[in-house]
Amino acid sequence: MKSRALVNAALLAALAVQPAYAASVPFTLVDNRIVVQANLNGIGPFRMIVDTGSSGTTLMPSVAKRLHLAMKPFGPIGGAGKRQVNASLATLDRVRVAGETFSHLPVTVVDMSEIVKNIGFTNIDGIIGYDVLRSYRVGFDMDRDVLTLSRTALPHPAGAHPAPFIVRNTLIYLPATIDGLAGTVMLDTGDRSSLTLFHRFAANNGFYHVRGVPNALTGFGIGGPIFADVFRTNVGVFGKTIPNVITRASLDTGGFFYTSPNAGSIGIGLMKRFDAIVDYPSRTITTWPSRYYSMSDRYDPAGMWVARSGNRICRKGRRCG
Repeated sequence: MKSRALVNAALLAALAVQPAYAASVPFTLVDNRIVVQANLNGIGPFRMIVDTGSSGTTLMPSVAKRLHLAMKPFGPIGGAGKRQVNASLATLDRVRVAGETFSHLPVTVVDMSEIVKNIGFTNIDGIIGYDVLRSYRVGFDMDRDVLTLSRTALPHPAGAHPAPFIVRNTLIYLPATIDGLAGTVMLDTGDRSSLTLFHRFAANNGFYHVRGVPNALTGFGIGGPIFADVFRTNVGVFGKTIPNVITRASLDTGGFFYTSPNAGSIGIGLMKRFDAIVDYPSRTITTWPSRYYSMSDRYDPAGMWVARSGNRICRKGRRCG
């Protein structure tokens, strides 16, 4: 559910944050997405997805209209999926989440109703991205279902594994291995999957059409349905080697998954096996096993994605006539 190029440098520079030591908010995992409550312009709560793979805060048009935001057309944007969608820009006077307040926050307004409908979300109002997270040590406590934003270092258990990452175009990248092949992966809490292989890496390393389930509908992004070959790999990341990870090799012929030169992205399906502190200021992620660590990855053997459209049922991303 990506929205690349949502906020430019000038907009990011306009962000004002009120400092605090540490503040926490409970979250709910909805279809492997972290959903928290936030107040916008003193109204709420609104349900927002916390997405390290999004450069900025995104709102549904219905929310922008409810808040009477002045919207300026921005043009088409893309992300996961091969299509582009039109977006508008607006500004929130005040956002409060996890005890922190953000003032004059630029936001992108995008119609994500296709994602909401096909995934089965109820009452998802938007996305919180890099513009909110970038100054914090962000704690993802999968054992207690709590998100923490801290201006100072967060405690972690002895034996936790620290690893450096880089931020490029607002996105987190770190090294990993897939079936022993080294590559760079994105940390994407907006991705419901365990591991997504991007087209170039999958094609160059022979991951297509050799095993598993071919041409399966694996989700929906801002650019529409995402088809992929699905199989299992052994993934080395966060100081561990995790066997039999459900992996999708994207079949997109456009969009971020097709054009990215990196190996792929780690989503919540894999990340939730760890409690994590994503330290943006020091560019370090510290992880240790969570209650999900020993859970085996599962894949629906039916190979179908079923969504309601009015009184009809649609499958494999086809339109209902």
